[in-house]
This record gives sequence, C-alpha cells and structure tokens, in this order.
Amino acid sequence: MVSLKTLLINRIEPEGLCFDYQSSNILLLACKGVPLDSPKANANKADKYVYAYNLETKTLDTKPILTISDSHLEEYSHQIAAHTGKSKFNIGHKVTNFAPSGISPDPLTGDYYILSARESLLAIYDSNKKLKHLVALDKTTIPQPEGITFDEVGNLYLATEGKNKSGKIFMYKRRI
Repeated sequence: MVSLKTLLINRIEPEGLCFDYQSSNILLLACKGVPLDSPKANANKADKYVYAYNLETKTLDTKPILTISDSHLEEYSHQIAAHTGKSKFNIGHKVTNFAPSGISPDPLTGDYYILSARESLLAIYDSNKKLKHLVALDKTTIPQPEGITFDEVGNLYLATEGKNKSGKIFMYKRRI
C-alpha cells in the first residue's frame, strides 16, 4: 500500500475521487468544505471545488480545476424553471445545498458528472468546466447518491446508500 499525502484537511472535506481519463495520471477530488486556500475553518462554503492530484509528480494543484458555484446552480435552476413553465426547478431540491459526494468523467464526451448526496442532485460540466446541465434525481428512488462511474461504452452507474433502506446500484444505458 502506498499513501499519498495531500493538503486536503478535514475542513476541506474531500468526498469524491476518480481517475481523469481525459488527462494523464490525474486524480480528481471533489470537495464539499471550505476552499483549500482559506485560512479560516468557518469560511464561506457557498462554492465547492474539484482539485487535481498529479500521480506522476505526487502533488496536489492548489488551484481548483473546477468550481461548483451555488449562484451558477441557482441561475441555471431558474432557467430550467422558466423554460419548463414550472415555478421551481424541482420541488424539494435546494440547489444551494449542493455538496459533492461523487465525481466521474464521461469517457466518451469528457463531461464531468458530479453527484450531491444532499438534495439528490447531479451536475454535469462540459470539458471546459462550464455548467451544462443539472438533474434533480428522484429522492425516493435515489435518496443519497454517493457513487458514480461510467463503463467503457458510456453507460452511467449510480450508487445510493439508501438512507435507512438498502443501498442500490442503478445503471442508465447510454442513448446513441
């Protein structure tokens, strides 16, 4: 076993971890706590961050490669509501409560899929790290999504802890 040291301490709360197939030798770490460069443990946690750990140099880039902004999520949810004619993005989902619990790049598109166990949300960012889509998952079916990955043909897998029920794995077949 090899232990890799990072600068990610408790208050930064790293949750999601994946290998980034789009780049070489990079691990992505999705964090739900304060920013890495924040000197205060109680700093504003409105934005969440994804950091890159280089396996070759064994270093963590202290500048996030992706920022998950509460204000962008909120703005996007209002756009969805306006487009669909609904007064709210999805009843019972608070986008400003987004807290990354899992991350995976789509091997076919390079998009980044980031889960939030809180509120059962899925945010999709394009390869340029711009918010592309926000999905409100069914909280009764997928109450606490924690795991996410893709297979080689692009099928999506989500795992849920179950929130006092049995955990489950869901497969979503890629539409061609």
